[in-house]
Formats: sequence, C-alpha cells, structure tokens
Amino acid sequence: EKGGPPVEPIRGRSIAIYGAGNCGRKVAALARAHGLEVNAFVDSRAELTNCDSIPCFHPGSAEAKDLARTGIPVVIAIFNYATDTRPIARLLLEHGFERVLSYQEFHELYGQASDFWLTKRSEYQGRSSEILGGFDLLGDNISQQIFHDCLAYRLTFDAGGGRSGGR
Repeated sequence: EKGGPPVEPIRGRSIAIYGAGNCGRKVAALARAHGLEVNAFVDSRAELTNCDSIPCFHPGSAEAKDLARTGIPVVIAIFNYATDTRPIARLLLEHGFERVLSYQEFHELYGQASDFWLTKRSEYQGRSSEILGGFDLLGDNISQQIFHDCLAYRLTFDAGGGRSGGR
C-alpha cells in the first residue's frame, strides 16, 4: 500500500510544459485553473512557435536555455504508454532545467479524481484487501506480474521496474 515519496509542491507561480500536444494543452488548462502561469511549451518535435498564444521552444534553443536559467519547473506532458519519458527528463536536465516533473507527479499535485485512470496515490490506502482480492482473481503468473507492475507504477511513478517492463 505504500507509495513513492510525496511530490514536492511547485515553488513559485510559473511552469513550462514539455509537449505541445493534447496532453500539454490539458496540463496548461489544469495549471491555469490552479493559478499557475504557463510561460512556455518546450517540444523537440513541434514545428510551432506558439501554442494557444504561449511561446513554444525547442529544448536546445537559446530561448529554452534562458527559460531554464530562471529555475522554472518543467512538466513532461506526455501520456502515451509507448513513450519512455526518462530520456526526455534527462534531455531537459542536460539543457539546464533543474526541476522536471512527470505527468503523474503533476497530476498528484493538481489532478482531479475523474481523470481517466490516474488517481491520487492516497486513494489506495486502506484498500489492501480489495487489491489482494483482485490479484487473487488472476490465475497465472504472467497476469499477476502485470497486475503487480501496474500497481507498482501507479504507486511509485517508476516505469523502470518489474519483469514485464514496468508498463
């Protein structure tokens, strides 16, 4: 039942968002609803110069590096099972961003219970009998391992563990 460490709150009132697609726009709307200003989108594949009237920069651009020097946190707004976001986080750190939050971490701070499968990790507390009951319904080791890996991912936000690839 124990999850990963608590997500440290965002200091300040501004963020940058990596990913100018649908998830990035959703993060921007959620950020604004919580009083955060979105200073920029950062995106390696975007051909945009702005997104919803917010500037969009390539992570290696002078503008992104200037933004990183301000100490602004950046949220990786990618919600795609086939995308490993760890290389993106490393890229952002290499380009000077000091605080990189995953979509799951941002959701933990500002998300709503109605957001698809993401829920606050605290929702799992006190539910060990239900969780174990679900585990017991699975009759083979592979299904049990996948169930375990999915639960571990939801509790720790670590996609790297587990025998089934952490997804």
